[in-house]
Amino acid sequence: MSIDDFARCTPAEFWQVAEQWRKRAETVERGEWERSRWLAVCMLQPWSKKQLKAEDVCVFPWEKKQETPPERQLSAEEQRARYEAAKRRYGIG
Repeated sequence: MSIDDFARCTPAEFWQVAEQWRKRAETVERGEWERSRWLAVCMLQPWSKKQLKAEDVCVFPWEKKQETPPERQLSAEEQRARYEAAKRRYGIG
């Protein structure tokens, strides 16, 4: 980015540019890690009795599945209580 482009950017535009640079750098780094892992698999395979997969050597954080806890459904009474509290908070009713 030239100095002129930087000077004309709004904060939101600059944030978008910076975010894209960060994503690109992360993609490049992930590729390097993937190549290193593949090299390790190739080096270990002759000494293994079973066919190795890349995940057998190591699993990267971006490959792990993230479990999200299920949202708890509010009962009708809890919804009504929250609604009434919001009305009192905003001076309605």
